[in-house]
Amino acid sequence: MARYSVSEILKKCSEFPKKEEKVEALRVNCNEACKIVLQYMFHPQVKFLLPEGKPPFKYSQFNEDNMLHSEARRLYLFIEGAGPELKPLKREQLFLDILQTVTPDDADLLLAMKDKKSPYKGLTKEVVYAAFPELFPT
Repeated sequence: MARYSVSEILKKCSEFPKKEEKVEALRVNCNEACKIVLQYMFHPQVKFLLPEGKPPFKYSQFNEDNMLHSEARRLYLFIEGAGPELKPLKREQLFLDILQTVTPDDADLLLAMKDKKSPYKGLTKEVVYAAFPELFPT
Protein backbone atom coordinates (compact mmCIF):
# COMPACT_ATOMS: atom_id res chain seq x y z
CA MET A 1 0.00 0.00 0.00
CA ALA A 2 1.41 3.38 -1.01
CA ARG A 3 2.02 5.97 1.65
CA TYR A 4 0.72 9.46 0.94
CA SER A 5 3.09 12.41 0.93
CA VAL A 6 2.85 14.89 3.80
CA SER A 7 1.36 17.55 1.51
CA GLU A 8 -1.30 15.10 0.26
CA ILE A 9 -2.30 14.18 3.81
CA LEU A 10 -2.59 17.79 4.94
CA LYS A 11 -4.42 18.88 1.80
CA LYS A 12 -7.00 16.11 2.15
CA CYS A 13 -7.52 16.91 5.84
CA SER A 14 -7.97 20.61 5.10
CA GLU A 15 -10.73 19.95 2.56
CA PHE A 16 -13.29 18.67 5.07
CA PRO A 17 -16.10 21.22 5.50
CA LYS A 18 -16.33 21.27 9.31
CA LYS A 19 -13.63 22.00 11.86
CA GLU A 20 -14.45 18.83 13.81
CA GLU A 21 -14.02 16.72 10.66
CA LYS A 22 -10.67 18.35 9.91
CA VAL A 23 -9.50 17.73 13.48
CA GLU A 24 -10.52 14.07 13.34
CA ALA A 25 -8.92 13.62 9.90
CA LEU A 26 -5.65 15.05 11.21
CA ARG A 27 -5.71 12.79 14.27
CA VAL A 28 -6.35 9.69 12.18
CA ASN A 29 -4.06 10.40 9.21
CA CYS A 30 -1.11 12.43 10.48
CA ASN A 31 2.17 10.71 11.06
CA GLU A 32 5.27 12.04 12.81
CA ALA A 33 6.44 13.99 9.74
CA CYS A 34 3.06 15.76 9.49
CA LYS A 35 3.17 16.68 13.16
CA ILE A 36 6.68 18.12 12.86
CA VAL A 37 5.66 20.27 9.90
CA LEU A 38 2.47 21.45 11.64
CA GLN A 39 4.26 22.25 14.87
CA TYR A 40 6.96 24.26 13.12
CA MET A 41 4.36 26.03 10.98
CA PHE A 42 2.09 27.15 13.83
CA HIS A 43 4.12 27.14 17.06
CA PRO A 44 4.56 30.79 18.10
CA GLN A 45 8.03 30.24 19.55
CA VAL A 46 9.50 28.48 16.50
CA LYS A 47 11.61 30.95 14.53
CA PHE A 48 13.34 29.93 11.32
CA LEU A 49 16.91 30.97 10.65
CA LEU A 50 16.29 31.15 6.92
CA PRO A 51 15.53 34.10 4.65
CA GLU A 52 11.85 34.74 3.96
CA GLY A 53 10.47 33.98 0.53
CA LYS A 54 11.19 31.38 -2.12
CA PRO A 55 14.86 30.71 -2.81
CA PRO A 56 16.04 29.85 -6.32
CA PHE A 57 15.96 26.08 -6.69
CA LYS A 58 14.78 23.39 -9.08
CA TYR A 59 11.90 21.14 -8.12
CA SER A 60 12.64 17.43 -8.07
CA GLN A 61 11.90 15.61 -11.30
CA PHE A 62 11.47 12.33 -9.45
CA ASN A 63 8.32 11.17 -7.73
CA GLU A 64 9.74 10.55 -4.27
CA ASP A 65 6.45 10.79 -2.37
CA ASN A 66 7.89 9.55 0.89
CA MET A 67 11.08 11.60 0.96
CA LEU A 68 9.71 14.25 3.36
CA HIS A 69 8.78 11.48 5.79
CA SER A 70 12.49 10.72 6.20
CA GLU A 71 13.72 14.33 5.89
CA ALA A 72 11.33 15.77 8.51
CA ARG A 73 13.62 14.70 11.34
CA ARG A 74 16.27 17.14 10.01
CA LEU A 75 14.00 20.20 10.00
CA TYR A 76 15.18 21.16 13.50
CA LEU A 77 18.42 22.33 11.86
CA PHE A 78 16.63 25.39 10.52
CA ILE A 79 15.05 26.73 13.70
CA GLU A 80 16.47 29.09 16.26
CA GLY A 81 17.91 27.53 19.41
CA ALA A 82 17.86 23.93 18.22
CA GLY A 83 20.57 21.87 16.74
CA PRO A 84 24.19 22.56 15.99
CA GLU A 85 25.55 26.00 15.23
CA LEU A 86 25.64 26.19 11.45
CA LYS A 87 26.89 29.01 9.30
CA PRO A 88 23.98 30.68 7.48
CA LEU A 89 25.22 29.62 4.06
CA LYS A 90 25.52 25.96 5.13
CA ARG A 91 22.03 26.05 6.70
CA GLU A 92 20.52 27.54 3.55
CA GLN A 93 22.28 24.95 1.38
CA LEU A 94 20.94 22.10 3.52
CA PHE A 95 17.43 23.53 3.18
CA LEU A 96 17.83 23.80 -0.60
CA ASP A 97 19.00 20.18 -0.69
CA ILE A 98 15.81 19.08 1.06
CA LEU A 99 13.62 21.23 -1.21
CA GLN A 100 15.22 19.63 -4.25
CA THR A 101 14.71 16.06 -3.06
CA VAL A 102 11.05 16.13 -1.97
CA THR A 103 8.04 16.32 -4.28
CA PRO A 104 7.14 19.77 -5.63
CA ASP A 105 4.03 19.88 -3.40
CA ASP A 106 6.08 18.97 -0.33
CA ALA A 107 8.66 21.63 -1.28
CA ASP A 108 5.90 24.24 -1.45
CA LEU A 109 4.65 23.02 1.93
CA LEU A 110 8.13 23.43 3.45
CA LEU A 111 8.41 26.95 2.03
CA ALA A 112 5.03 27.85 3.54
CA MET A 113 6.07 26.29 6.86
CA LYS A 114 9.29 28.31 6.88
CA ASP A 115 7.33 31.53 6.32
CA LYS A 116 4.77 30.49 9.00
CA LYS A 117 1.85 30.38 6.54
CA SER A 118 -0.53 27.55 5.83
CA PRO A 119 -0.73 26.64 2.15
CA TYR A 120 -4.20 25.11 2.68
CA LYS A 121 -7.18 27.34 3.38
CA GLY A 122 -8.87 25.05 5.89
CA LEU A 123 -5.71 24.21 7.81
CA THR A 124 -5.46 26.81 10.57
CA LYS A 125 -3.65 27.07 13.87
CA GLU A 126 -6.97 26.52 15.69
CA VAL A 127 -7.64 23.28 13.80
CA VAL A 128 -4.13 21.97 14.38
CA TYR A 129 -4.20 22.97 18.05
CA ALA A 130 -7.54 21.16 18.52
CA ALA A 131 -6.06 18.03 16.92
CA PHE A 132 -2.66 18.10 18.66
CA PRO A 133 -2.60 20.37 21.72
CA GLU A 134 0.57 18.63 22.92
CA LEU A 135 2.52 20.32 20.10
CA PHE A 136 1.94 23.80 21.51
CA PRO A 137 2.76 25.65 24.73
CA THR A 138 -0.02 25.89 27.30
